[in-house]
Amino acid sequence: MATSITSEDSLQGQTSTPFRFDDPTHRLLVGLAFLLIAVIGVIGNSLLLFAVMLSRMLHTTTNIFVVNLAMSDLIGCLTLPFSTVIFVSQHAFSDSFCIVVSGVLYIMFPASVVNLMLIAINRYTLITKTQRTFDKIYTKRNISIMIIFSWLYVILVTFVPPAFGVGALGYSKRYQSCAISSENPLTVYYVALRSALIPVAGLVVTTMCYIKIFLFVCKATSDMKQRNISSSSLEQVRKRQVRVTKNLFLIVCCYVLCITPYRVVYYIPAARNLLPWAYYFGGMLKKTLCSGVTPMGSDGGNPGAPDQRGPAALMYIT
Repeated sequence: MATSITSEDSLQGQTSTPFRFDDPTHRLLVGLAFLLIAVIGVIGNSLLLFAVMLSRMLHTTTNIFVVNLAMSDLIGCLTLPFSTVIFVSQHAFSDSFCIVVSGVLYIMFPASVVNLMLIAINRYTLITKTQRTFDKIYTKRNISIMIIFSWLYVILVTFVPPAFGVGALGYSKRYQSCAISSENPLTVYYVALRSALIPVAGLVVTTMCYIKIFLFVCKATSDMKQRNISSSSLEQVRKRQVRVTKNLFLIVCCYVLCITPYRVVYYIPAARNLLPWAYYFGGMLKKTLCSGVTPMGSDGGNPGAPDQRGPAALMYIT
């Protein structure tokens, strides 16, 4: 989520003057920042989709999730200009329109988190399990279920709590934007629930997958030493091990940088005026991270060679 700036009056404490994000200059800068995010996201994700469409080599199992990720980001970025209009003009759209805009943003961008998690699980299964196990898990039917899950899960987390009065999508008077309504007294619990079920849970699963991949690579390297594999092969594995480590470090750090500013600022009433900037910072990083996901040209393994794993599986780390 990129522009779904939320607030909670109950968290503001005993301040006599409620904060309102109404400075024209600040609103213009944030609005233009969101427009920049939209342009970067639309271009990056469109190029990714075209690359997968035009190259048969990229028609792989993993890239199904990459395409799903790009689609969610693309739709979300196409919605961002509405937020720019709101920030620049301070025009209050109807509640129904704001519910649609905030609903799209609250579905599309969190769906990216779920897709990144599914990609991590896919790579973990591919690298650490046998080819037979991978093919058994990633059938057309199971992949369809996973794709449906990536959308249904976020939709339920987004709309079920408001249906029971916990939080509400609509127009935020505090930030004068389409977001989570600042009028609902239970907004803080809604935001906390979404944080726990989507970004935090996604980060934990994604991190665990890449850590296990790295540990598997280390073990495979040790096995190769014991088997006296040629030095050239060992050096190749070492290079791949370094690459996995760098990818793990980069993905985890970028992800944490994306979600930390907003999560910290949101629960500090005195810093509430920094909330729009925290969202801009996180949004830019997310678009840089997600738009930069490279389509993978191989699902690894030879279809006719079942039960490959260990050192051979290291060749499939991308």
